[in-house]
Amino acid sequence: MIARYIERNKDRVAFMTARQLAAVMDISDAAIVRFSRAVGYEGYVHMKESLGDALIERTGASGILHREPALPSETELKESVFANASQLLKATAELNEDRIVSAVAGRIAAARRIWVSGNGTSFSMVSYLAMQLNHFLGNTEVFNIGHGDVADRILQVNEQDVFIGIGWERYIPYTIDLMSLARQRGAYVVAMTDRASSPLANEADEMLYIVRSSSAVAWWSK
Repeated sequence: MIARYIERNKDRVAFMTARQLAAVMDISDAAIVRFSRAVGYEGYVHMKESLGDALIERTGASGILHREPALPSETELKESVFANASQLLKATAELNEDRIVSAVAGRIAAARRIWVSGNGTSFSMVSYLAMQLNHFLGNTEVFNIGHGDVADRILQVNEQDVFIGIGWERYIPYTIDLMSLARQRGAYVVAMTDRASSPLANEADEMLYIVRSSSAVAWWSK
């Protein structure tokens, strides 16, 4: 029954929450989630993303502009954000080996100074990470183009420091260049990125994976 409805209304379902779809079909939210997992997805959110991607492939990005998405309630939006955040955190934890996480944490804890760099869409994560590390360790600075004189600041980096570069697809060259300079200065360089082939990984002593989502709701969970 669920499969038949989705097949006949896939373009509409691509914009619906699990609760909205369940209400339309007069079944439980849990039944929708179980169905999503039964057909190979991690959950309803991932199935909906797949339907959205298929819609864009068929009609182009402009083809969805004239469609009226079903607007979620405040409660539904909150639930979607937390569900996405939980899935992203779980996937990130599964991808990163405990050995590497422990090694990076140990170097961070012992560092004289920690530098965090990232530009573009990764800057919000850079700011948040620097704030949290400063709260616990008090020795962290954001190091980006435009934050002071680069030539002067790079001379402050040495082999007792940890330099963390954050970035994902559409990698910003500034971050990669700063990681390279920090490595030349002897710092322990960590890349937080989305894949092993990332150019940030090439400049790093260790790499930690970041799992991200391209869905509109999941953007708030990154």
